[in-house]
Parts: sequence; C-alpha cells; structure tokens
Amino acid sequence: MPLYDFHCSACNSTVERFLVASEFTESLICGSCGGTSTYTPSFWYSSVIPAQRFRPVVIHKDANGNIRHPAHENAPVPEGFERVELRNIHEVRKFEAEVNLKEGIAAQEQRYIRSQAVDAQVKLNREVMAKAIGNMSAKGKRFYDAMKQVGELKREQLRSQAPIDPGFHLEAFSQDSSNREAYRDKGNDWGRSGQRK
Repeated sequence: MPLYDFHCSACNSTVERFLVASEFTESLICGSCGGTSTYTPSFWYSSVIPAQRFRPVVIHKDANGNIRHPAHENAPVPEGFERVELRNIHEVRKFEAEVNLKEGIAAQEQRYIRSQAVDAQVKLNREVMAKAIGNMSAKGKRFYDAMKQVGELKREQLRSQAPIDPGFHLEAFSQDSSNREAYRDKGNDWGRSGQRK
C-alpha cells in the first residue's frame, strides 16, 4: 500500500497516509486546522524518473462477460461488445482473476456433468450385473466385489478433487526469463537453451 504526503498550506503541516489505489484523492481535510491538505509528491519521488508506463491492454467484452482479444489495440469493436482498456497492473490482475473464476466455474460444471453421466452408467451396469451375479462362481463374485470397491474408490476421488484452476494469465505480465522457455525457431537455428547449435 503506497504512502502519500499531504501538505496543508494554511497551518504548514504535513501528514502521511497509506492509501490503496482506489482510495487515492488529491486532497484531504487537515486534521490540525480543518483546512485543505493537498497531495504533495515526496522528495524522493519527485527527484527520480517515473517508471515507464505500458500501453493499455485492450480487450472486447460483451454484456454476458464473453471476452475477445483483438489482434490490434485499434481493431474495430464487434457488435454487442465494448472496448475495455486495462491501464495498470491492478486492472490486469483483476481481469485475470475474473477470467479464471469464470473458466473455473465452467470447468467445475463440466466435471459435475461428467460425474453424473458416470453415476448413471454405473447404476445401469450394476442392474445388469445384479441379474448375472446369480450365475457366477464364488471366485467370480469375489472378483466382482473387488472391482466394485475399486470403482467406488475412483468415483470418490473424482468427487473430492480440488477446484480447477484454469491458470489464465497475460503472458507479458506473468512470465520472464525465469519461467518461460527460451525462444527458439527453425529459422534462426536457436535451440532450447538459447544457444546456437
């Protein structure tokens, strides 16, 4: 959380406040005299060159939350969509979290549908086996019981799986040389390690 300096010109007092980006304001009421304290960049901040800002990340979003990633920031916006600009790292991370949440829920729904289909098939198989079990040998019945227990264990594991993390991220903000494979291409004859062969 950044620390901001606010200076009151009426009583010449300065106060420091920790504020999250969403709470930032240019002025506050002075606690000493009730005047107006205005934001004043601290010496160290005003004496250094600000970090290079990045161009906004542009996405197209519709009312249902569907996302399109245009090939260019000035690409035409499709009908029913609106242009959204992600201007800072906080907005990028929030966007990534929203996409991961939506895709995670969809994946969980697909897992549930699959689980229901498996349960229905198991029920059908057991009905068939219940009719056939009378003609089985004792060894066959033991084998069937053992396989039934294995199936139950697998289904229980399927039900207790951890929530799915889609792992969506904007590569430019999440990967660097520490977690990205070195660039390689047949055209430039560079190998996996980034060294020429």
